[in-house]
Amino acid sequence: TRAGSLLVQLDDSLKTSEQELGFAVAQFGDDATKDFTAVLASAKAKVAQAFTIKQQLDDAQPESVADKRALTTHIIQLCEAADAELDSQADAFDALRQLEKNAPDALATVVADTAAARAAVAGATAALSALHEKYSAVASAPVNDNVTQAMKLLDFADAAATKAKASLDSGDSSAAAIAVRTAQSSVGQAGQLFAAIDTLAAGLAEASTKPDAAVADTTQDIAAA
Repeated sequence: TRAGSLLVQLDDSLKTSEQELGFAVAQFGDDATKDFTAVLASAKAKVAQAFTIKQQLDDAQPESVADKRALTTHIIQLCEAADAELDSQADAFDALRQLEKNAPDALATVVADTAAARAAVAGATAALSALHEKYSAVASAPVNDNVTQAMKLLDFADAAATKAKASLDSGDSSAAAIAVRTAQSSVGQAGQLFAAIDTLAAGLAEASTKPDAAVADTTQDIAAA
């Protein structure tokens, strides 16, 4: 009963999502909606697979109780996965529309966040230099390019913010929202790159204390023996 209900609901959700995608493409363009297009295709494939299984269950050839239960459970899993995909993209569109409404404030915020991230470059560079001095090149290799990559992302954020401002000035709030979202994503990724340097430094510092502790414990064991 649950599997049948989910299939009906998902079939309706797909139709609604297709309409929603059409509106979104008209409003924000193909590039901004390409993720949802991919998700919709994935959800369609899952629902089609679920319907195929349902037809197998409904045909003239009966399945064993165990097989019937397994196939029905698979239908439920496919429907739940497709529903989760559609929900995630619906939330993303809602956020983008909300961003469109608040584009001027969001733009001011991301400009400030970009400036704050640029202010963190010096600290991240110093932290990376400290890693190079204290540990081997192999140990610090995972984050060697983080500052360089982060600065490129911040340049990209600045360019996106400039584009957002121009779009707002011309009255194109949809394009402004997309540009602001791009800037937000770039600043967020830059912050993750900076954080990765600190995380690696903390991990290496913790790891370097373990051999000392092991030597101390072993020395005590030898003395006791």
